[in-house]
Amino acid sequence: MENEEVQFWGTLTKKEFYKLNSYVNRKRFFIAIATYFTLLFLLYLILFRHLFISIVMAVVFTLVLWLVLMIIVPLRVRKEYSSNQLIKQEVHYDVNSNEIIQMRGKSKVYYKWEDLNSAYEYKDMFRIHISKHQALVIPKRFFESDEDIRKFQSLIRLSMPEKKVHLSKQQ
Repeated sequence: MENEEVQFWGTLTKKEFYKLNSYVNRKRFFIAIATYFTLLFLLYLILFRHLFISIVMAVVFTLVLWLVLMIIVPLRVRKEYSSNQLIKQEVHYDVNSNEIIQMRGKSKVYYKWEDLNSAYEYKDMFRIHISKHQALVIPKRFFESDEDIRKFQSLIRLSMPEKKVHLSKQQ
């Protein structure tokens, strides 16, 4: 496994960018909605001292917040995707046990495994964090075969600390 290497390439689509955003923000979105509901419920309970009214008011205003977020978030994601010209370019990756090499146009970026923050796997893509707000997004369709995907998973598991790796259990 020491000399194992995998190569893959492709271009991230708008749909994949939207899906990535939903994966990343799903937990935050749920926590925000639950917190908002709880605070509103407690506030209305204190103000009205009636359980049913407090629940109804909290539900109504939480639904309003949910609808607003369902409109604003996709608009923000669309704006981010359309303003980022780099994300629309084809990217090539060479991955080995020492590093991930990302090539886009004439530029080459080298990422040492020890410099990466975390790795996540979803049913259709990988997300490798470089920093808290920056990640390599690698759709599984970039790979030529399932064997290449397994090699990539194996390289991640062998090259990063276990607590930073969040991949599917299959192998």
